[in-house]
Amino acid sequence: MIPARKNCAHCGRWLYSFLNFYVAERDDDGNPVRVGSWCKQCNREAVRVRNGRRRRGARYNPQRKLTPEQSRKRRNDRHKRRKTAQRKGDPLVPLWPLAAWLKERVAESNKRRIALRADIDDSELERLLNQVVINGKTGRIERQMDIYLSKVERILIRFEEPLLSVYPDDLFPWLYEGRRPRKRPRKARRAA
Repeated sequence: MIPARKNCAHCGRWLYSFLNFYVAERDDDGNPVRVGSWCKQCNREAVRVRNGRRRRGARYNPQRKLTPEQSRKRRNDRHKRRKTAQRKGDPLVPLWPLAAWLKERVAESNKRRIALRADIDDSELERLLNQVVINGKTGRIERQMDIYLSKVERILIRFEEPLLSVYPDDLFPWLYEGRRPRKRPRKARRAA
């Protein structure tokens, strides 16, 4: 006697015996006596993998395990390639003017609407807003990050806002003249 339903031994799903399992054994009259332990879907997937194919028809290529050093090197190389490919000649600008401008927009509306209009994720908007840390007592910027100019322009274009209104030319003349600001030399340490 074959039960009406049973669990697949591979995926554990509770399925109908005659619909979802292949017949494993038949009697002399051809009637099913026993069904297989794996469902039809799991059997098909196992056959595909055995034949060198993956579920969606791609070639099955089991990856070898990498050592932590190899995976770290691969990740660093991939990161460097991506950074250089994306940002050739794209200058970095301070984030604080954009963050202040975005905070004004969020005060007028909500974060979800601003993120949708700027065409960025909610988490990315949250990250942009929280990158600038201002001291509550002194009002000075304690920590700030830089952002690529192309990203700033992409956000401002979505809001139809000119770059000059967020990054004024009296504070950022190098941005409009096309030259980078020179870094100040470090002060020489005094020998004690």
